[in-house]
Amino acid sequence: MKRIIILILAIAATMFAFAQNDNPKVKYHHMIRNGLSFAPGFMINGMSNVYISGVLEYYIADHVSISSTAYYFLNSRKEAMPELKMNHQLYTGVQYHLLKDRAFDPYIGLEPGFALTQTNNLYPLDIENPLIVEERESNISANPMISLDAGFNIYAVKFFHLFVNVRYAAGKHLGGPTAYNLGEFTTSFGLGLNANFWNKKKK
Repeated sequence: MKRIIILILAIAATMFAFAQNDNPKVKYHHMIRNGLSFAPGFMINGMSNVYISGVLEYYIADHVSISSTAYYFLNSRKEAMPELKMNHQLYTGVQYHLLKDRAFDPYIGLEPGFALTQTNNLYPLDIENPLIVEERESNISANPMISLDAGFNIYAVKFFHLFVNVRYAAGKHLGGPTAYNLGEFTTSFGLGLNANFWNKKKK
């Protein structure tokens, strides 16, 4: 994992150096970008998760874009109860880009969404003796979520960019005997694709 982070930072540093030239071919308005990566998650309750994350984004103006981000749950650290069995997430919202038509593209965003979740809980078998329990899966629940995110893209090559994103999502799993706090920080980074067909047609 450390080697991957070092490699990503090295690539980011290289692309950022190219980005300082302010690539004149970068045009935000009408641009489409996407990206796919592994995304580690760190929950408020101490659990850690691993996802595959995908993003699709369309720039409707120089500083504003509409984005949709999905997280496919792979696994979770299974040292505590209740154990998280499923936590697929989907968000759609608005990103505000701090600069205009620059190769270095920092942004902040707000994305509401939902999480499809399931937990493995300890249920008491005897009310008079709550220490006797069994493991049981909760109902699958679709739970409303709200997330804030921030990050940056570096457009140093014509059709490729580097992206880094940090997100905090808040919500609760409501399908078990007790509400399960889904508050979590996630990070994602990698290489994505981008294109701006509309601006090309105007030239």
